Amino acid sequence: MASQGLKRANGQLSLINGAAQECVPYAGPFEAGQSLALTSSCGASETWLAASTNAPPPPPPTSGQRGERGR
Repeated sequence: MASQGLKRANGQLSLINGAAQECVPYAGPFEAGQSLALTSSCGASETWLAASTNAPPPPPPTSGQRGERGR
């Protein structure tokens, strides 16, 4: 069975379908709703759009703040 998928490493998104592979370099994180025009390793112009992104976790509470139950 041929491997397929999308992999991300070394600042590149790689689309893999069996023996074929196309990589698209990108400079930084994607932002939800912001399209990016990129050129793939095959010379194709592509527009990528992130529908959503992972947000960083919230900061830990500072001293003196109480939990949700007021303790």
